[in-house]
Amino acid sequence: MKQFIVLAVLLFPCSFSFAQAALSPDKNVLMQYFENQEFAKAAAYLQPIVQADSDNVQNLSLLGYTYFMSNQLAKAEQCYLRLWTKDSTNSTACNYLGNINLKESNYPLALHYFCRLVDMKPRVAAYYKETAYTWAQVSNNPAAAYYYRLAYFANPDDPQVVASLADYWLGQKMFIRSDSILDIALQRDSLNAGLIEEKIKSAYLQEKYPAIFPLMERMKRMNVIDLNSYLYGGIGYYYLKQYDSCVATCDFLIVHQYQTLPVLFLEAMAFKEQKKYSESLATLDECIGKALNKEAIDYFSAKADIYGILKQYRQAFGQYDTAYYIFHDPILLYSKALMYDIKLKKPMEALRSYLQYLKDTGNKPKPMQKPIWEYVKARVKQLEDWEKKKHS
Repeated sequence: MKQFIVLAVLLFPCSFSFAQAALSPDKNVLMQYFENQEFAKAAAYLQPIVQADSDNVQNLSLLGYTYFMSNQLAKAEQCYLRLWTKDSTNSTACNYLGNINLKESNYPLALHYFCRLVDMKPRVAAYYKETAYTWAQVSNNPAAAYYYRLAYFANPDDPQVVASLADYWLGQKMFIRSDSILDIALQRDSLNAGLIEEKIKSAYLQEKYPAIFPLMERMKRMNVIDLNSYLYGGIGYYYLKQYDSCVATCDFLIVHQYQTLPVLFLEAMAFKEQKKYSESLATLDECIGKALNKEAIDYFSAKADIYGILKQYRQAFGQYDTAYYIFHDPILLYSKALMYDIKLKKPMEALRSYLQYLKDTGNKPKPMQKPIWEYVKARVKQLEDWEKKKHS
């Protein structure tokens, strides 16, 4: 027994040493988590290590980062507040506390941290940019402009800083200032997408449409698709009456999955100017379909039912026809046929709508509509037999 105790005493320092070593995270394990974007797993891995040694600033900072990247903002804030409490000059903690509060739209507290940050690190352009952006969120444009300028003076070679300041000046219609810094930046880096996008926006707002087109072609060669930039170009072509190019630009956006309402409407208007009225109408139908939610069918049907109750059948049919024209749902034809059949006792009008319903379903009704489809088949047979007997 005495020998065991002596052995335990001799081994205890080694065991303590191993325990201390275990407090350091395995860099390879962390790197694998980070490379795979598995930040929640990284946080779970770091948590017991930080609990075992809560005074380790580096590990606490790593844990805060993994919480932040996995969007566990409350836990990230706790980590960085502990760091901030330990050392109020910790710029990393200050920056993340600012960004956490910015994400949570707590702008006054975000500004508290960002303003403290620029005081500590007056040469870091990114911190001025974050401060400017936050001021803009609370609609304090003079403060936002002040910090955007400080960001630019801190690093005029940063394309993001240039683009941010230029965009702010564009919003204030200060086009000469915006263009001057954009032109200088584009001379240094003519293939920066953010700078090109701002230059296109500037040309559009100033109605200098021809200046847009070569910039837009440069973006195409770069394989960069920015909806607003190409839309500005399409509108420019339209105003210059270059309708073929306008349509081509809209088609380019549609092919790249930007089938938005502004794109479709612009293309419809270009078709109209080309006197391609069928294409224009078809494209406008797409616009209407996108503008109206699919649930609008229920609203049209409800209005038709009310008109039916009021015996205002012409208005009721108008609701069904409008909804069918937009959504092409066969169930609307069934509802219309039923009103002819039951309410108005006009079997031949009902038969036409019943037959159109069957044609549109293509003998493949939706599972929920199968009883309706079977009823319509039976009713069509009845009406056709009745029609035959009437003429025999």
